[in-house]
Amino acid sequence: LKPKKTYFTHIDHEILHERESEMLEKLGLNISIAYDGLTIGR
Repeated sequence: LKPKKTYFTHIDHEILHERESEMLEKLGLNISIAYDGLTIGR
């Protein structure tokens, strides 16, 4: 598989979404943390 973007799901509800998202971005990973209500387009 060669996904363009990866979304983590079913993560602990106590995660600090903004902090973790910034960390993933700094690492240069094309990974995001999914959240309730997220809409993924094409």
